[in-house]
Amino acid sequence: MLLPKDVAPGESVEFDFVVKPLTCGFAATAPFRFRMLSQNYGTFGEETPDPGISISTASEFVSQQVPTLVPAKASIPVTVVFKNTTLTTWRAADGYALTSASPPGNTRWGVATVALSGEVAPGAQATFPFRVPMPDTPGTYNFQWQMKSATGPLGALSPATSIQVISPGPPNYQGLWWASPAGSESGWGISLAHQSDIIFATWFTYDSAGDALWLSMTANRTTGAQYSGGIVQTSGPAFDSGRFSSSGVPSRSVGTGR
Repeated sequence: MLLPKDVAPGESVEFDFVVKPLTCGFAATAPFRFRMLSQNYGTFGEETPDPGISISTASEFVSQQVPTLVPAKASIPVTVVFKNTTLTTWRAADGYALTSASPPGNTRWGVATVALSGEVAPGAQATFPFRVPMPDTPGTYNFQWQMKSATGPLGALSPATSIQVISPGPPNYQGLWWASPAGSESGWGISLAHQSDIIFATWFTYDSAGDALWLSMTANRTTGAQYSGGIVQTSGPAFDSGRFSSSGVPSRSVGTGR
């Protein structure tokens, strides 16, 4: 950097310039230090102090969704999001991925790294939805993640979230199911309401003529995880047809289910 002007004895001079870090990687960032230079006499005077600048490919934490109270051995869906705050596009082929940070590279959650689903441009966000199996032993476990490149972890860490793993309770089969993928067989489904040793099931579907068909079953547990009971077909007026009368809703036994 040349002198911007002649500098008299005892006078100060200010240098304004822009520096750009190299894109190649180093084991450590070179010291950011300067001193004066004379073409006739070489360097002279004191060096500037090193400000301790650290150059890295950074990332910014955006969000982390994970339950904090879960049963042991359960498989839990989680989502972690980081933002690319660099000038470099993140690509899986270049070693960019999500990595466990507590401790780095551990497989407590069934996986140490989660791959990118596609390229992440500068300023864009990388979303990582994945499932993690809970430990077999009840206790409190730390859940924390970070981005990594081919040279190691980089950028911010997600908040350290404590997950309390508890002993699982008795199985519960309650839920609402319909064909997957969604919309592939619209118009029918099965709903189960489970309490203790009884499951009440309702099945809404169509008969051979294409008319709506409603079936229900009160199933008692027989052994292990098996439940069985009689299937009842119910018919009647539409739900919004006016004042409800149970006399207009006949039912009949049509078989058994398990």
